[in-house]
Amino acid sequence: MTEITENCIRLQKSFLNFLHSSHALWCVAAYFLRKEQMQMKLVYVKRLAKSELKLANWKLGFQFS
Repeated sequence: MTEITENCIRLQKSFLNFLHSSHALWCVAAYFLRKEQMQMKLVYVKRLAKSELKLANWKLGFQFS
């Protein structure tokens, strides 16, 4: 093989390693972002449920007063 061919092969291998590692980092970042978004939704749903429960209790209390 010529030196140029060897350099091309080396460059291709390093690019694939770079691409693989950057893709892996992107996947990890996407996982944590998705996890954070789900946590925020869970907190929102809990707050919403708590508000609705307070409203339902208020309505029941108002009806029986």
